[in-house]
Amino acid sequence: MDPTPCAICGKPTPYVVHADSPLQPTHPECRDDAQSNKAYWDAPDERIHLVIDGCPPGWGRKNRKYKARGSKLLSDEYKTFCDYVWAAWMTAGKPRLDKGGLSIEIHVYWKRKRKLDDGHVTAYADVDAVTSVVLDALQDKKDKAGNIIERCLFDNDMRVESKVVRKFVDKDHPRVEVWVGVDS
Repeated sequence: MDPTPCAICGKPTPYVVHADSPLQPTHPECRDDAQSNKAYWDAPDERIHLVIDGCPPGWGRKNRKYKARGSKLLSDEYKTFCDYVWAAWMTAGKPRLDKGGLSIEIHVYWKRKRKLDDGHVTAYADVDAVTSVVLDALQDKKDKAGNIIERCLFDNDMRVESKVVRKFVDKDHPRVEVWVGVDS
């Protein structure tokens, strides 16, 4: 997929956003001061809405590689997904939710479907494995000493007090859509 052009100047941005996405990437230098802190998301209900292209790796594939002495390394597949999450967050204007409890809704659109033993057709993957991967990707990244090395949507996924996860099939546009808001 080609980089999405800036919504203001039309020049390419480092972000890749699907054409149907409500996100509108912009260059920071293109925005005036009034717009500089504005997040570009479709949030009529005051929740942050991020659209992340592609499917997340399942939990078993997140920690697929191992070092000596049993230490876990994150898989390249998971690191790539985190890059897509970070790009969607940057495109949305880098909103932060680091106070209070959060509610989150995750819709995962898989490109494959599966027929179960009883004949029911569903999206291919489990919803529980995806939840952890998406929440981990949305929180700040820290080094082993606990220092923040990269910010994201929230500081700790322990802030999430309620979540809804749904799965769908969309073979032409696999993606993850996330809505996050402050729990009242």
